[in-house]
Order: sequence, then structure tokens, then C-alpha cells
Amino acid sequence: MSSQLRIISSVKASLARSKASEELLLGNAQQLLHAVAKTVRAAESASLRGLRQLSSDPEELEVAAFCVQWRRKLPRRRTSEASHLGREELGLRKTSMHPPTLAALLPEAENPSPSQSRC
Repeated sequence: MSSQLRIISSVKASLARSKASEELLLGNAQQLLHAVAKTVRAAESASLRGLRQLSSDPEELEVAAFCVQWRRKLPRRRTSEASHLGREELGLRKTSMHPPTLAALLPEAENPSPSQSRC
């Protein structure tokens, strides 16, 4: 999915602005968003149902592996998030003035560090 998003953004940057190219890119982005939403719904339903006997469907196996990994890492991430964020003088967590760019988030997802891949 990240490679598809990179393709969409590079095509957008290289094309001259025209209605046809905007519509094509919008359609591709909507398809990508639909695929992400489908994956999130599948992960959510798998976590709500609990992990039952899985079928041989590779997509279902991938979702189940994601759910197991997410469950294992959640407490550690919550603890890390609570303890490593800067605090203001009132004790509130500091936040960035601008949200992170999508490009800044993608390399983390593609190339996890050895400490992140440990379960």
C-alpha cells in the first residue's frame, strides 16, 4: 500500500494539472483508501471475535498475524508513549504544531528497526 501511495504522489507531482489526471489520481486514492478500510475492518473483527481456527486464505492469515503482533506491542507502546513525550509547564503533553507528513511515517512501516520487530 505504501508503494501505491508513493506512485500516486509521484504521478501527482509530475503531471500538469488537468481535470482528467486529477480524476484518475482521485480514483486511485479512493481505491487505496477502500483497501485500507477493508484491512482495518478485518483486523477489528478478528480482534473482537478472538483468534479462532483460521482458514487457508492468505489475507485472513495476514490479518491474524497483524492482530497478534498489535496485541503484543500495545502495552509497551502505551507505556513508551506515556513516558517519553515531553511535558509543558502545566504537565500536559507537548504536541507538534503540524501533523507528521505521510512520507515521514512510511519508512518506519516499511523498515522496522530490530527492536520493533521483536515480539
